[in-house]
Amino acid sequence: MPPLRFGRVADERSQRAAALQVLGAQLRIEGGSTVAFPIDPVSLRRFEVSTWRTDAGDVDVIHGIPTSERGRLASYEDLAANGTAANAYGIAIRLAGLDDIIASKQALSRTPVLEALPGLRRLQKRLDQPEPPTTDQDDRLDG
Repeated sequence: MPPLRFGRVADERSQRAAALQVLGAQLRIEGGSTVAFPIDPVSLRRFEVSTWRTDAGDVDVIHGIPTSERGRLASYEDLAANGTAANAYGIAIRLAGLDDIIASKQALSRTPVLEALPGLRRLQKRLDQPEPPTTDQDDRLDG
């Protein structure tokens, strides 16, 4: 299955708008409440990041995530290159690399986002440590 992703071209914005309309989307605003907002390619172009409350749950629509390079958004291709393949409920997905996630949170520099950084750095440190050798019977050398 190809990745679900959208670029910045008008046709893809039309597809994104149609999908949000089918899901009964309303724009989620600060505090978690929602407002009716026109869902069309022109209005979607106004947002780099937006969250929509839908019948299927909240959906974030992003054009890219902030990077450590001021003013530059990482594209899907950038994130995929540094990411990891995974399987979720039988669906092949790509996960952004932890380095990219941390860089984006640092670049956003908003209090709720910054509060997540210590936990992400601890996870990064744990993942960077080599795995201890196993002691399973199969791994032992016969002498």
